[in-house]
Amino acid sequence: MRKLAYAIGLLATVVCVWFFAERVASHWSSLRHFPFTLDVVGWLAAATVIYLGTFVSATASWRSCLAIFRQRVAFVDCLHVNMISQFAKFLPGNVGQHIGRVLMMRGYVQSGTAVVSSIILDMAILAGIALLLSLLNLPLALTLLGQHATLPQPSSLALAITAVSTGGMVALLWRFYPGTRNMIRDFLSSRNIVLSPAEDACSVLQASLWHVVSFTIGAGAVCCIILGLTHAFPVSYPSIVGAYSLAWLAGFLLPGAPAGLGVREAVLVLAIGPGVGDETATVTALLLRVATTLGDGAALATGLVVRRLRAAQRP
Repeated sequence: MRKLAYAIGLLATVVCVWFFAERVASHWSSLRHFPFTLDVVGWLAAATVIYLGTFVSATASWRSCLAIFRQRVAFVDCLHVNMISQFAKFLPGNVGQHIGRVLMMRGYVQSGTAVVSSIILDMAILAGIALLLSLLNLPLALTLLGQHATLPQPSSLALAITAVSTGGMVALLWRFYPGTRNMIRDFLSSRNIVLSPAEDACSVLQASLWHVVSFTIGAGAVCCIILGLTHAFPVSYPSIVGAYSLAWLAGFLLPGAPAGLGVREAVLVLAIGPGVGDETATVTALLLRVATTLGDGAALATGLVVRRLRAAQRP
């Protein structure tokens, strides 16, 4: 079951990357002459800065999950660990950043199992919030489906394989849920930790709200790029939030694409294309990847500086 789910996900990843590359190639003559002015560069810089804000909200969510397992860590320490480790998502497998967090948190928590458990919980909440927010793009999705007769075949194929692989990944998670649940239960029992339903429910709610903030901020980066390209805003902000969430979720669920490379771009083009046009959607997806990569690099550099300063302050 595990190998089958991975194979399906890898196939979907390849198809999504091929679809996005085909979309770029089909518009290449127009893209070469696209007016990349200083104004566009300015909006791209703004998108990069806005994207950096997602590190703050994501860290706040993770810290809430750590609190459930009775691990109290200073926000600034969680932040620099998150900023540094996230760069490892460019490694194949989409797990490098999580391994990095576990390794780098050794000096701040009493147990690595608590960090692993908090990451599993945080990712589950994050995926659930992304799924819910993607429904905000439903009007555009219905428009897309209503125009299915004019869609090229690769689009339909990418959507179908993405849906199948998503179902496979959900089934895989469901299959291994009992083992994860038992691991968390054994960890808590070995340390005489008693869960407080009210307190822990509050922490889960806080984590959920912080992830809503993250996707809302990330959508702001998309909006900056669209504004820079079109000097207008042809789609609603909630639709952009939904499209951004859906693109992130696809990249998260499908293995084989480092940092969701190609997958998120393909889904984003499909999601916002009906509202802004295929050419603008394609350029937006490309520039968003540039903005997020620059943001990840800036976060890495900042995190390393903060980590060094914090290490100097520790006795």
